[in-house]
Amino acid sequence: MKKACSILLCLVLVFSFSGSVCAEGTDDSLMWSEPGLKYIAAALAPQKEIHDEKEAEAYADSLWPLLSDDPLPDGNREMAVDHHDNSYHYGIYTTDGIALYNVGFLSNGVIMHIGCRVNDPRRYADDARKDPSELDPKVWEQAKVKITEWVEKVSPGVLALLQPMDVYSVIDVGDRQYLFIAAMPLDAEYDGCLSLIAIVEADGSVRMMDYSLYGAG
Repeated sequence: MKKACSILLCLVLVFSFSGSVCAEGTDDSLMWSEPGLKYIAAALAPQKEIHDEKEAEAYADSLWPLLSDDPLPDGNREMAVDHHDNSYHYGIYTTDGIALYNVGFLSNGVIMHIGCRVNDPRRYADDARKDPSELDPKVWEQAKVKITEWVEKVSPGVLALLQPMDVYSVIDVGDRQYLFIAAMPLDAEYDGCLSLIAIVEADGSVRMMDYSLYGAG
């Protein structure tokens, strides 16, 4: 029960950041960081030095292949800067404001969150949700190898700071499964956790839909 509660708290953490700040009206520029909190991303080794928004946009575009082999989506590009932790938050949106791709990273290139839109209306279908205990262990073990490799590529060294990854929910739509995964920090002083949504296709291939070191993709 304690583990489940921890995961739940982890998942809502990022939403509480923006909600509490807006409610108090103390700083409407606050986006992803909150002064005084300790984040896992800050403990990771620098990846690339980024000096301005132009460099940040180029870096963001270069990260798209981590999610898909398809061309970078067309759409309205938006960039925002969180001056509290010197991070950049970039997105490509449809004219209706739907995010096709979003990514956030520190000025040293460390990725904080990354995700893309998957055109599958079943991806959050509650009637297809099942308990993680029903997930075929072989499917998870095979997928975990690929997921681990991907996480280490995106955030080198992060898994050494975390407890083992755990599947806390599964949406099985027949031809694919959406695995909702979390890993809590080994050091309880860290705020947030690793949160990931992985797509496992019927042929065993794996791709990522959402990833975050804040606790929500």
